[in-house]
Amino acid sequence: MMMIPLLLLLANRPSVQSGPQPDDPSSPAHAPRLSAEDKAILSDVVRLQTDLGEDLWPGYGRASIPIILYNERYEFLIGETTPPPPWVVVESDSFGGNPYYRRDSSNPQAFAVPVGTEWAGSLTSF
Repeated sequence: MMMIPLLLLLANRPSVQSGPQPDDPSSPAHAPRLSAEDKAILSDVVRLQTDLGEDLWPGYGRASIPIILYNERYEFLIGETTPPPPWVVVESDSFGGNPYYRRDSSNPQAFAVPVGTEWAGSLTSF
């Protein structure tokens, strides 16, 4: 799974505690789209999977594994082309030139999540 590179990146990310608090509606914890930092870290994850994936696990470097990032209000799905409802495309934004999707979050959890007939790894956004 893609969790190995994600965990390596998360261990070195800066703390976001000095910004608005999660219960503040203007907080990044309630943002309706991915932040620039989210996209930068996702780009690193994709690059690491491509560059080192085959060394970690044969076939992993070429595997297409969707990723879910979540905040206090939304879950974001990257790497899936036709997710089932209630996922909706995030208008006027993209990741790597491709659309990504959002749905309202209800008690999101950081582990493997079913998306239709596929599975995605999930973690909090930044």
